[in-house]
Amino acid sequence: MEVINLNYITGVKRILILSLIVISISSCGGGGGGTELAGNPPTPGPQSATLSWSPVTLNIDDTNCTDLAGYRVFYGEQHPVTKNNSQMIDVGKTTLVQINNLLIGRTYYARIASYDTSNNESDLSPDEVSKTIN
Repeated sequence: MEVINLNYITGVKRILILSLIVISISSCGGGGGGTELAGNPPTPGPQSATLSWSPVTLNIDDTNCTDLAGYRVFYGEQHPVTKNNSQMIDVGKTTLVQINNLLIGRTYYARIASYDTSNNESDLSPDEVSKTIN
C-alpha cells in the first residue's frame, strides 16, 4: 500500500479541508487472475485501486462543516486530471472508493472534490495522486 499525504484546501463558497489520501492496488476479484497456457506465464487481468482520505471537518472560516453532502473522485490517464478529461465517481459521504478495471502498465491520476447539501462543488484538489498499475 502506498501512502500519499495530500493536505490541501479546496472550495467554492467556502473551503473544505481534506487530507491524507491513500492508494492501494490489488487484483480485481472473480476470475480477474488471468489465464495460463502451457509454457507461458499467466496473463494478468484488470486491477483495481482503492483511494481513501480523511473526512472534511472544517470550513474556510474554521467553523464546523455541517452541510457536507459528499465527495466526487475524478480519475483518468491524463495529467493533470480535470473535470472535463476524467471519469467521475460520486461516493457520497464515504471516504473510500475502489476504482475497477484499471489496465496494467498504465498510469492513473486522481483528484477529489467535495460538495455540500446545495450541490455546490469545490474545486478539485490542487495536488493529485498517481499510480502506475503493475
